[in-house]
Amino acid sequence: MVMQCSWLVAIVALFIGCVAANDEIQPSLLFRSSTLFLNSTHQVLHMEVDRYKHDGSILIGSSQNHLQTTNGQTTTTLISDLSVSGFTQINRTHLAIVAQMIHCIKILNRDNMFTQTLAGTCGTNGYAEGGVGVGRLYNPWGVVLDIRNPGNLLVTDKHNNALRSVDLRTGELSTVINMGFNEPVKMLWANGTLLVVNHQHYISQVSWLGDEHISNNVIAGSIIEGDVLGGFDVAKFSFPFEIERVGYNMYMVSDYGNKKLKLLDMNRQKVGIVCYRHIDDTATNCNPPDEPVALLNVNNTVYVGPDEGQIYAFSGTTFLPDVCPHKNITALLALNQSTVSVYLGEGQTESFPEGIHIKTVPFNSRSCTYYVIVERARVKRRLSFKSEFDVRCELIDYDNDSRRSLRTSIIRRKDQLQGLCEEDCMMSSTMDPFFECTKDHLTVYWPTDNLYNTTSQSPPATLSNKLKRKLSQSNVMKNMEIFIIFHSPPAIAANKNSRGESVDVVLYSTCVDQTKPYNVGSDQCT
Repeated sequence: MVMQCSWLVAIVALFIGCVAANDEIQPSLLFRSSTLFLNSTHQVLHMEVDRYKHDGSILIGSSQNHLQTTNGQTTTTLISDLSVSGFTQINRTHLAIVAQMIHCIKILNRDNMFTQTLAGTCGTNGYAEGGVGVGRLYNPWGVVLDIRNPGNLLVTDKHNNALRSVDLRTGELSTVINMGFNEPVKMLWANGTLLVVNHQHYISQVSWLGDEHISNNVIAGSIIEGDVLGGFDVAKFSFPFEIERVGYNMYMVSDYGNKKLKLLDMNRQKVGIVCYRHIDDTATNCNPPDEPVALLNVNNTVYVGPDEGQIYAFSGTTFLPDVCPHKNITALLALNQSTVSVYLGEGQTESFPEGIHIKTVPFNSRSCTYYVIVERARVKRRLSFKSEFDVRCELIDYDNDSRRSLRTSIIRRKDQLQGLCEEDCMMSSTMDPFFECTKDHLTVYWPTDNLYNTTSQSPPATLSNKLKRKLSQSNVMKNMEIFIIFHSPPAIAANKNSRGESVDVVLYSTCVDQTKPYNVGSDQCT
C-alpha cells in the first residue's frame, strides 16, 4: 500500500516521510513499564545523575534558564540565569556548563555555588581559538570529558559545525575537527570513538588514528529529513537531539521531529523503533507522550526529557529480534521520470512514484513490513568535455583583456565540439563553458545538455568511446589550444592524459537545486 502523507515544504526543499501506524511496527526495543517521574514546564535539554547528592537525584538542564536537581518529589534550582543546553560533572563538586545562548562555557562550584567563565567570550559569538575572552563559540550545545586527554573537555560548537576542545587548566579553546558536521548537538563515547548527534538529521562518528589523523563519518541518517527504519544506509531522522547507551553497542536516539525514540543497533547496522507499555497495560505504544529531547539511562531505567511536558521513566527492557527478512529498498527517479520500476524479489517488479511506500508480505503467520523509498535525484551528471593546462593563474586575473581572450578561445572550441558531437550530444544552451584555475593549473569544461542520474559515475561506454574516436580524428582536438593574451607564447596547448588525449569525456556533477553547492568529497548537495 502507499501511505498518505502530508507534504511539508521546508526552506531546504526536502520532503518528510511518514511511517506506518504503530500496529504495523515491530519494536526493536520494548520497555515493559513506564511511570511519570516529574512534571516539567520547560524544554529538558540534558540530564545526568547528581554525583554531589548521592541520593539518586537527577540534574536537569533546560532552555528556560535553569539548572535543577530533583528526586522526582523535590526540585531545587541551582542556576536560574543561564540557558543550559549541556553540562558534565568534572568531579563531585564542579560542573562544566554550556551556556548556549551566550556562547561560552561556565564552571559551577557546588560547594559555594560560585560560577566563572571557563572558555569562550560570554555574550559574543564567532569562531576563534584562544583563552577566555579571546576564543569564540557560536551556539555551543553539548560537552563531555575527553577520555583521550583527561585534562580537556570536548564541546559541540553547533553553529560553527565543529568539535572544539577546552583545556580545563587554562581555558584555552581549540578546534579538534570541523568537517562532516551539520549542527552537532550531543555526543557519547563509544568504544574509543565519539558518536555525535547532528541536529540536521544524522548520526556521525568521530574516530582517531593516532594523534594526527581524525575522521568524522556519517553512520546513520543523512542530510535528508525523514522517518525511515532499517539499515544505516536508508534510515532517516528528523532533528534528533540526544543519544544514550542502552545495551552493548545499542544506543537510543531521541528523534525529536518524528516524536519517536529510535534504537541505533551498531551490531546489525540497523535503526529500529523503541516502544513501551504503561504499567498494568498490555497495549504497546511507539510514540512518547511529548517530543523527546534529553535521555538518561540509570541502571537500565531510561528517563526521557520532553520538549515541554512530563519526564517519564521507562524500565524493563526487552530487545526483540527482527521479524522481517526483507530489507528496505531505495530507488532514484530519473530527471524526467514520474515513476520508477523496482524489483521486489521473487520475480516481482512494481512501479512507484516519489515517496515512501509500505509493502507487507506474510511471514511466520504475521505481516512483515518493509519500505520502498523513492527519491528524486538531487545530483545530476552532465556530459562534458574537459581539458587541462599549465597556466599561471595570475595571468588570467591580470585584467579584463586576459579573461576576454581566454573566454573567446574556449567559446570557439565549443562551436567546434558541437560539430564533432553531431547527433550524439548537444552543447549546452543553458550552461556556458567555464574554467577553474588553482595552483597554476587551469581546467576548462565544455558542458553538453546530455544529463544523467546520480547513479551514473562515468559516461556510457558506447557514447564515450565514439566521442573519443572522433576527438582523436580531429587535428584541432588532438592538439587542443587556448589563447591568453599576456601568456608567452599566447597559444597554450593542453596537457595530455595517460592515454595521450588532450580532451577527455567526463560527467560533471551539479545540484538539481541550483541554490545549493555541490560537495565533491561527499558527492552530495549541501
